[in-house]
Amino acid sequence: MPTKVTTFDGGTFTKTRVKVSESDHDWGDRALAPSGSLSWMTITTPTALAGCVGIDAKLVHGDRWQTIDANFTEMIYGDVKSTIFGNQIHTVMTDQTLTTIGNVTHMIVGNLTALNVGSITHTIIGTYLGTYISPHTVNFISPMTENHAAPKTVNEPLYMKTSAIELASVGIAQGNTGLKVESVGVGIGVTGLKVEASGLKQVSEALSAKLQGLLARIIPLDGKVGAMAAKANPRVNAGPTVATTAPFGA
Repeated sequence: MPTKVTTFDGGTFTKTRVKVSESDHDWGDRALAPSGSLSWMTITTPTALAGCVGIDAKLVHGDRWQTIDANFTEMIYGDVKSTIFGNQIHTVMTDQTLTTIGNVTHMIVGNLTALNVGSITHTIIGTYLGTYISPHTVNFISPMTENHAAPKTVNEPLYMKTSAIELASVGIAQGNTGLKVESVGVGIGVTGLKVEASGLKQVSEALSAKLQGLLARIIPLDGKVGAMAAKANPRVNAGPTVATTAPFGA
């Protein structure tokens, strides 16, 4: 039979919570068990557990495993702060919905790898600003369709483009070019209406075939210097006429 131990010497009597064996007494003791990180002096304060602040504090030395075989609902009316010093693996087997009413700040110091097997729908209601400090490369394996319902403005200090085959259909094209250097091996153009104003124009073409319905040119200054000019008039049923002209009209 365990012996009941009582204290009548004026000491503090504390009931022992842990029963070691049948032979040990479990009626009381004058001292508490080792507190570890728990401070008995501040047991009723939010800072009783060293390093943990709050009404409900938990300090786990070692691994922790939690299994819930049903639903889990958690409501937090204050802020949530989570600090992970190691790696994190988050796996969702079915759908996931994330809703943020306020702003979102996402900062990644290392690399980011994203793989999307299905489709992506991205809708931006407000203003979008994208800044690329390092080189940016985009690869399209399948065809790409880009639709603009509003005007598009592109400002580039240097534009370089390489196309194997380029097909363009333009309703109205207006361009202002300070200096244009173009090298064309074979140029084939079909123009219904072309209005051109040139201050100074110099064209060097290896082979050029043009079919124009109406050609109107406004040239402030047209200077020609040639030793020989050959002209073919389709309105005359004769061969080409050859006129020899001395340089500078002499």
